[in-house]
Amino acid sequence: MWTIRQEQAETFRQHHLRKFEDEMVEHLAKFAPKHWKSICEQSGRQVIRLGIAQAKKYEFKMRGPVRFYIELMFMFGSDFDTDPQCSWASAVLNAANLDEAERSDRLYYRLRDYMLEVLGMDRQHEISALRRVLQIRMEEFTSSKANLQDSIIAGLRSTYRQKFEYVGAPVIHQLVSHSFKTAARFALTNPGGVGVIALTSFMLGHRCYADPIFPWVSGILLDRGQSDPRPRDERLLQTAKSFFADLITEMESRN
Repeated sequence: MWTIRQEQAETFRQHHLRKFEDEMVEHLAKFAPKHWKSICEQSGRQVIRLGIAQAKKYEFKMRGPVRFYIELMFMFGSDFDTDPQCSWASAVLNAANLDEAERSDRLYYRLRDYMLEVLGMDRQHEISALRRVLQIRMEEFTSSKANLQDSIIAGLRSTYRQKFEYVGAPVIHQLVSHSFKTAARFALTNPGGVGVIALTSFMLGHRCYADPIFPWVSGILLDRGQSDPRPRDERLLQTAKSFFADLITEMESRN
């Protein structure tokens, strides 16, 4: 009887992984073109491999469910599975006694509900929220000197009411509290620094500052002025606005 030696099996596995990577590169360039353009192909392949590894933790091994998991990463951030803003997803991912197909199906239906309520038909709620981000002046977003946290929370609610209400005020309080710690970690202790960290975490995912899908966030936070003398909070806000403006164009071209 012919048997496959271990090294042959590994070569076979690597061949199929590479083929899947190649397929995902082509798919993601169409599925999330703005996101994909913001990272080089090499970094994009690293994100795909990260997605494969993370999906495996939730027993996603087949092509379809793994592809779906990676799509969710590009929609909600690489760490969406631990993001309190995506508790609808983590509840399914961590549910016991579900096989791969059942878990994937439930996740799809929860996503569908989220998209209808939060993103809106033809993503109009999301587009409107992104347009409001383009109008934000951080000094107004963080206007309350008495209680900066409440001011930022109110700003997030007025920016994207549908998401705020779906996620819930306790989660947003948690997100903003964590933004104070993240801002301090990057030596952004001024109100604008905290505000822009909270805003980007709200719009891009709770760990956007370490997300390989958004390398420009960490790039700005880690740059202490060597390449651009402007304050980092101002640079981050303006770069985020440019990114969101391109997203609006991309989404409207699909409608």
